Amino acid sequence: MPTSSAVTANVDTATAAQYNNLRTDVLSTHTHDGTDGATVAASALPTTVSGAHTFSGTITLSAGTFATQAQMEAETADLPVPAARVRNSPGVAKAWCVVDSTGTLSSPSYNIASVTDTGVGDASIVFDVDFSGTVYITLGSISQGTAGLGVDFSGHAAGSVRRRIATDAGVLTDATCSHTFFGDQ
Repeated sequence: MPTSSAVTANVDTATAAQYNNLRTDVLSTHTHDGTDGATVAASALPTTVSGAHTFSGTITLSAGTFATQAQMEAETADLPVPAARVRNSPGVAKAWCVVDSTGTLSSPSYNIASVTDTGVGDASIVFDVDFSGTVYITLGSISQGTAGLGVDFSGHAAGSVRRRIATDAGVLTDATCSHTFFGDQ
């Protein structure tokens, strides 16, 4: 069983709506220890209140009512999802970034460890968290606004991918490009 953690919620003379929103926020967004099946024991809070209410107390989280990684991947759970577990849904981008025309990784980015400019129009993108295999979706969008350029991804490894930008004639060229990656991690 995971180690319990606590969140303290203090509300002074809250309306019923404010209290119920606070309760929902605390129960559905509290970061726990990451153990699959981490649960919420909310006995310290009444389910709902009406009228004005004053509350001061602690909610203790332990194991059992959050969606597990397997449930998120299969999209079978109708349970609260901790923020760190959202990335396990198949429809959520697992990594994204913008690489400018000089080959520099722009900020912000998500789950990108590094980008190496390996030549004109050629770059290697390395992920912070690897994909589970070599089959994942790669999308590229050139933001330069120049017609006749295309983005090609090759060399799919679990932890990296090669990206090339070329003209219709196949000549490699530098351009700013947005990248998005979907797949199982």
